[in-house]
Amino acid sequence: MKHLLILSLTLLFSIPFGAQAQWFTDYNAALKKAQAENKSVLINFTGSDWCPPCMRLKAEVFDKYEFKKYAHDNLILLEIDFPRRIDQPPGVRAANQKQVSVVAPSPVHARQFARKRSALILLPG
Repeated sequence: MKHLLILSLTLLFSIPFGAQAQWFTDYNAALKKAQAENKSVLINFTGSDWCPPCMRLKAEVFDKYEFKKYAHDNLILLEIDFPRRIDQPPGVRAANQKQVSVVAPSPVHARQFARKRSALILLPG
């Protein structure tokens, strides 16, 4: 009886409760995983605590089961966040600025991504 209970609990907790989408915060780690899995990288530049379109995108797309399932199967997700009201751990903001400079096609675009606009970029796998 005890073994049956343990087996039942193990099976119950091994069933996924929904697709999970793992968001990387490191550009190089995301690229490495994408290359290993032959997937594209979706980069989300966001202002998670101040940008209304960013919050709406998260609520209406990124938090939906359909997107999470698709992303799990087809994409590596990278989030580069520039919050204004939430303190980021030391070095994270600097790392995000550096990642923007690697991805952005020009310094003007880098400033736009980092300061006032949300953007999505898809790097093909």
